[in-house]
Amino acid sequence: MRIVIELKRGEESQFILNNLYKFTQMQESFHMILLSIVGGQPRELGLIQMIKLFIEHRVEVVRRRTMFELRKAEEREHILVGYQVAWTIWTA
Repeated sequence: MRIVIELKRGEESQFILNNLYKFTQMQESFHMILLSIVGGQPRELGLIQMIKLFIEHRVEVVRRRTMFELRKAEEREHILVGYQVAWTIWTA
């Protein structure tokens, strides 16, 4: 979320910022449980572990998608080579 506050000329920006922190929820802390399924088992993880596992997951997703697209392209290449052979025979 982004909020833009425009100040009038001559206003103290630090004073306004301090009031925003004091009277709003701009500066609050909260706790959360980073629960994740790792190897089929639920586990609580730290932030660094969570990020590492997420990156590993994304690498696996990209690898699998790339292999799928490669397999489809190879199937398409087989068809195009057949068209090329048929074209050379037909035009000869």
